Amino acid sequence: MGLLWLRAWWMSLPRAGFLLDATLALIGTAMVASADEFHQSFLPNRTGVPSDVLLDCCGAVALQLFAYLVLRIRWPKRLARAA
Repeated sequence: MGLLWLRAWWMSLPRAGFLLDATLALIGTAMVASADEFHQSFLPNRTGVPSDVLLDCCGAVALQLFAYLVLRIRWPKRLARAA
């Protein structure tokens, strides 16, 4: 989910830097994870646990760092688009 948000912001804000796109992607991921946990709290066989939101956000951060490293190594000019 975090990579999908990252790509969405990357394409929507062409002049923004990677950090802004990654921050917005993390906020989007946290919102979706929170909504999912809220939904699960109403299901009889599931529980909504706030720590699952944190786990989803940690996964999003890890994949965004991986995406940054890939961009930094393979396409460094794409990261310098805002400069």
